[in-house]
Amino acid sequence: MVSESSVLLDLQEPQQRSWLELALDTLGTYHSERIWHSNHHKATGHMTKDWVFVSKIHSQVGLPYKESAAAAVQEEISWSAYLILNDSGQDYDRWASHLHRYSRIFEPRNFLDIIISVLGVSAALGARINASMQLSLLTATNYYIIPCLSINFWLVLIAFLQYTDPKLPHYLEGAWKFQRGALCTVGRSFGKFLDHMFHGVVYTHVAHHLFSQM
Repeated sequence: MVSESSVLLDLQEPQQRSWLELALDTLGTYHSERIWHSNHHKATGHMTKDWVFVSKIHSQVGLPYKESAAAAVQEEISWSAYLILNDSGQDYDRWASHLHRYSRIFEPRNFLDIIISVLGVSAALGARINASMQLSLLTATNYYIIPCLSINFWLVLIAFLQYTDPKLPHYLEGAWKFQRGALCTVGRSFGKFLDHMFHGVVYTHVAHHLFSQM
C-alpha cells in the first residue's frame, strides 16, 4: 500500500500536490491554512506582521478575570474562531476572516484559492450533514464531532504553549529579523507517550521554523 506521504513526495508539480492535499483535507480549508501558515513563518514574532498569536502590549491586556474566562473556552473554539473571525491574529480596521475572499488578510492573487477553500468547506459540511441524516446524529457525533473537538483541543493547546511562553520576545519592525522570529517559539516534551503519539511535533517546533520545508 502506498502511503500518503510517499504520494505527496512523488508529485513533483506544486499544482498536483495542491489538489491532492486539498482532497485529503477533511475540513476543506486547505488553501486558507496554506496561505496563513506560509505568511506566519515569514513573520513569526513580528508585532505587526505575524498572523497568529499576535502579542498584546500592556495597555491592550484585559483584567485577569477576562483572561481566565477566555482561557476556559479557548481550547475548543479558538481554531474555528481564528479561521472565521481572525481571533488572535492582527487587528484590522474591519472584520477579517480566513474564509472571505475580500478579507484584508489576503492579497488579490489569493482570490481563487479562497473561493476553492470556501467551496471545500461547504462540501465538507454538506457531507457531514448528509451522513448525519443517512446514519444518525449520534453516529456522526461519535465518529466525527468528538474526534474533531479532540483534534482542536490538542492543536490549540500545543500551539498556545509553543508561542505564548512569557520568556519569548516579540519584535517591532526595526528589531525583527527572520532568525530572531524563528526562535520566538518553544519546543516542549509532553512525555514519551504523547511525544510519540504527536510524531515529535511538540519538541521539533523551533527546527520547523528555522527550516520551514522540513
